[in-house]
Amino acid sequence: MHTIAKAACAATLIAAGSASASINYDVLGFEVPSSGFNFVGLEGQGGGSPDKVWQFRGTSNSANATVASTIGVAGTDGVQFDLVDQPGGFDNGDYGVIIAPDVVPDGPVEAGIALNVLQNLAEGPIFGFTVFGSNSTPTGLQSIAGEFVVDPSTGEVFVNSATPFDFVGTGTFVPLSVYNDFDLVLDYTAKEYDLFVNGGLIGTFDFRAGQTFGDVDGLGRTNDFRGVTFLGFDQNLSAVPLAGTAYYDNLVVVPEPAVAGLVGLAGLFGLRRKR
Repeated sequence: MHTIAKAACAATLIAAGSASASINYDVLGFEVPSSGFNFVGLEGQGGGSPDKVWQFRGTSNSANATVASTIGVAGTDGVQFDLVDQPGGFDNGDYGVIIAPDVVPDGPVEAGIALNVLQNLAEGPIFGFTVFGSNSTPTGLQSIAGEFVVDPSTGEVFVNSATPFDFVGTGTFVPLSVYNDFDLVLDYTAKEYDLFVNGGLIGTFDFRAGQTFGDVDGLGRTNDFRGVTFLGFDQNLSAVPLAGTAYYDNLVVVPEPAVAGLVGLAGLFGLRRKR
């Protein structure tokens, strides 16, 4: 496997007293105006349920995420994330949201996102999704649980490897320039996550090891949940600027119901997503 280097409806409800109860967030499809979002830049916007403010993280002056019409699932509203891969230096332009600061989940957490990466050259910008933990903000990710990206030229899905700042190919490919559904089911006891792509399990992967910040275990893996990020970075492989675009929609983060295995781990999102 090769790597991509990166420079920097449930039958049982979660009890109100559960430590995981606060881990709930739904962008409500980014629908304007019912979701609370507007057709402007994502940075500094509040929206979803409950209302949360999104922040920009990164160094790239060419990154721009905007709530836009007709680019979401089935032609609805969504987020358009544009990034230009600039020669001569690493740039990132992630957009993230803090959902439940520094909560140690007492059960699995599921994060689902619909992602459409537009086909591009192999050297073009990379887009994906991150679940991060303590001592991290959307402006400085340090403790990462689950993370994946999609190769813009082949559609291969890469996940975070045991070595920080590297992604390892999974051998699973998704079609480009169309929406694909990704679900991460994160186990904070085992420090690992299942990744489902379009309803199928493609593997179980360890939380990223080697962290030196935040609430971590002896192997340097985060113990807690804080928020999520729309991930974007350049590879610094091209001699000329290369622009890339990805569309995001239908982000939902919930504590996994105790009987989720009976109804399908990704089924909770299938009932709520726009068609």
